[in-house]
Amino acid sequence: MHDARLLIDTLRLSTPTNVDVLASQWARADVAGLVRLAQFEGVSLWLQRRLKALGVALTGDAAETLTAEARRATAFSLRMESESFATLTILEAAGIAAVPLKGAAMRRISSRVPYADARAPNDVDVLVQDETAQRAWDALVARGYTPLKDHGPPEGHHLPALSGPLGVSVEIHMTTSPAVAPAEAWRRATSDGATAELNGVSRPIPSDTELFWHAVAHAVAHAEEYGRVGTRLRYWLDPAALLASGASIDWERIRSRLGTRECADPARVRAWIRTASDLSGKPLPQNALGVLGGPSIDVVRMLSWRLRVFDRYEAGGRWAERLIEEGARAEVGLPLEPAHYRAKSFARARHAVAARAARLWWTARRGI
Repeated sequence: MHDARLLIDTLRLSTPTNVDVLASQWARADVAGLVRLAQFEGVSLWLQRRLKALGVALTGDAAETLTAEARRATAFSLRMESESFATLTILEAAGIAAVPLKGAAMRRISSRVPYADARAPNDVDVLVQDETAQRAWDALVARGYTPLKDHGPPEGHHLPALSGPLGVSVEIHMTTSPAVAPAEAWRRATSDGATAELNGVSRPIPSDTELFWHAVAHAVAHAEEYGRVGTRLRYWLDPAALLASGASIDWERIRSRLGTRECADPARVRAWIRTASDLSGKPLPQNALGVLGGPSIDVVRMLSWRLRVFDRYEAGGRWAERLIEEGARAEVGLPLEPAHYRAKSFARARHAVAARAARLWWTARRGI
C-alpha cells in the first residue's frame, strides 16, 4: 500500500512535515503506475500542481505523460470556462436567470480557494428555474447548439445535454438532485447572495456551503450508481479544496440535511466528508456532522487495490472493471452492483455471478 499512501500524502492540501522524505519516496516508487492511476482518478492536474508546490520533480516518460495529461486538462478547463461565459450570455440575452454549478462555479472562486480549478470538469452545468428550463434549452439550440445522443437522466433533473461550438457539453438543470424540488434547488443556489466574476461580469453563484453540499451529494450518488466512477479521487477535490481554504461552511445546514430523505445513508455521507477533510489537511470543526468521531473511507486501500488490478489485468477489460467496481462498492459499504435494469434474465444471472466472484476476490486479496 506504500505507493497508494504516497499518492494520497502528495495530494493532501497541506504541506507534509518532511518534504524530503516524500521526495525520496517518489524516487523509489513505481512512478509510471502512479501516473497511470492518477489519470484514471482524474487528478493529473491536481497531482502535477501538488508536486510542483512541494518541489518534487519526476523524470522520464512518466513525467512527460503527467505533464501532457495536465496540459490537456488545463486546455479543456479553459474551453469550459469560455463555454460557461457563452452559455450564460445567451441565456441572459433571452431574459433567463441562470446560475453555474459544480466546476463552472468552482473555477470562479479559485483566487480565494486554491485548487478549486484543479479538477478538469466534464461539462458545463447551469441551473435555471423549472419554468424557464425548456426556453433556456431552446435558446441554446437556436444559437447552434446540438442535442447529444442521451435523453437526459430518467429522473429528469436536467434536460438532454447539448454540444456547443467549442465542443463542450452543456446541461440545463432544473434541480441539483432528483431528491430536491426545483424551487428548493433554486432557493439554495441564490438565497445566500454569493457572487463571482466571469469575464469581468459579476454573476450569482452558489455559496460555499451549497457548493460543498452539492459536491458531496453528487459524488455519493455517483458512487451508489457506479462505484468505479463515483469513488474516483476527482470527486473529493471540490469539498477538500473548500475545507483547506477555510471557506465558510454552514455546518448546521449540513447537519439538517443529513436527516432528510435527500440523504439516503447519512453514515456514508459523513464518511465521505471525513475523507474530504483528510485530503484537505484540516480537521472538521467539532460536532460538524452531529456525531463525534466515526470512520472515513479507506482510500489508501482502495487505491492500492486499483494499482494491483491495473498491474495485472488489461485496463478497461471486463474482469478489471468488475474488480474495480466491487472493490470500490465494498469500501463505501455498498452491496454488489446490480445488473442493468434492461438486462435479460441470463445476463442478470451472469452479472450476479461475476460481481460475487469479484467481491470475494477483493475480500481475499484486499490486504495483501
